[in-house]
Amino acid sequence: MQPETEILETSEASSEPSSSQEEPSKTPPLVISGTLTIYPES
Repeated sequence: MQPETEILETSEASSEPSSSQEEPSKTPPLVISGTLTIYPES
């Protein structure tokens, strides 16, 4: 039940924050792909 509870809490909590926390994290590299892409690619 612990794994499920963590997944449920992470899924629900990540569901909303995911758009603000996960997206921004992946958005910088994609949005600033012009400059950020150079770093990750390098």
